Amino acid sequence: MTLETAQQPKWRLALFAFGDFGFNLYWQSLSLFLLFYYTETLGFGIAAAGAAYMLASVFDGLAGFAIGLWIDRRANPSRFPTTLMIGAAPLALTFVLAYLPPDGTGLSGLIIICASQFLFRLAYAVTNLSYLAMSARVSFNPGDRALVAGMRMIWGAIATLIVSLATRPLGALLAGSESRAYLASAIAFALIATIVLLFVGATYRDAACPGPAGKSRDMNTTRTVKSLLVALAGNRSFLFVAGAMITMIIGVTMVSKTVLYYFTYALGSTRAGELTLADMTLVGLVAVPLWMLLERRIGTRRTWSAAINLALILLLGLAVFGASGQAAAHGFLAAFQGAVMGLDFALWALLPATIDEGEMQSGARVEAALFGLVAMLQRVAIGAATGLMGANLQLAGLQMGAPLSEGTSLGIRLQISVIPCLFFAASAILILRSGVAATRAFNRTGA
Repeated sequence: MTLETAQQPKWRLALFAFGDFGFNLYWQSLSLFLLFYYTETLGFGIAAAGAAYMLASVFDGLAGFAIGLWIDRRANPSRFPTTLMIGAAPLALTFVLAYLPPDGTGLSGLIIICASQFLFRLAYAVTNLSYLAMSARVSFNPGDRALVAGMRMIWGAIATLIVSLATRPLGALLAGSESRAYLASAIAFALIATIVLLFVGATYRDAACPGPAGKSRDMNTTRTVKSLLVALAGNRSFLFVAGAMITMIIGVTMVSKTVLYYFTYALGSTRAGELTLADMTLVGLVAVPLWMLLERRIGTRRTWSAAINLALILLLGLAVFGASGQAAAHGFLAAFQGAVMGLDFALWALLPATIDEGEMQSGARVEAALFGLVAMLQRVAIGAATGLMGANLQLAGLQMGAPLSEGTSLGIRLQISVIPCLFFAASAILILRSGVAATRAFNRTGA
């Protein structure tokens, strides 16, 4: 067995994957509740709050890519765990800052919530990129990588379940009032996440091994930004995976961020929406091991295609039957999240492989910059989907506290079901193209 395929102890992989629990306490709170908090607790309009969220997402992506390029220019992987641990405290502080209410909901209030998100997303980019770069080096064995991807999804799903169920009840218990519930829960999540990230950084071990040409992947060399960008642009397999990721994320975001509005305004119960989010996470948690087993039989790209097809079927079912009541919508959305977890798992199992495929083509191993670009594209996609969602709901006539018309109800249903289907279909096509590109890369190098 070569170093290239040597397996790591499973316990060490499990410890590393635990980092996703900490990061998802932050990210899922941001994804599931921050926009709703802006509109329902702070009183911002949906279009203004969606635009602020979109701007912060775009900033997040640009900052992440710049940080990734800076890390790969130095190419010193030994700094990744240190950066993760040093950045844990600023990440916690800026997360709490994002939930501090501004004075008023006018222009100054919008500027404040944008600035607080900018600070948090910058701190998140530094720490999370270090962690993601470590994920490409914790093992170079394909089986280990798939296992880490699956375990990260499981830890992330557990964190999501906690966030979706506990955010308001825990926050109200700690703060003693509903108005401060989100801020109190943010403080609690930040404390837990900081401990987790410090633990992961302290216990991480790099599976350093020689590259294809015999050069160490631990060389502390300086590379130009141009050479890194050229290497990324020439990695066709990654480019198609990135395209599939963007369209998939837009579809998922348009569904997940509409859930609370759908249940609150179309079905009449905010709490039912919160319980649906929790059950979506629970189903996703159960689904991950099943997707891992399927991936071992049919491969990662085919797993992606299978998950996309399942998501399309469920969203079309939601469009037809979801308006019949809370139970039907609850069931379709919970099952849909099971399909989403298959997509997430396939994505994070594929990305390290695209790094290897790019190295075979160009001879340059681009890790942090690739994950930085992934982060940028993810944030831009999430921001675009959020802005589009806000514009669509406003166009449909949604107004906070106003009676819901038949046309507005239909608009919300289309927003959460039919429109995302278009993006999922595009993702299915692009992932097939990525497989063709990967096969050509292997054929050219004789691998």
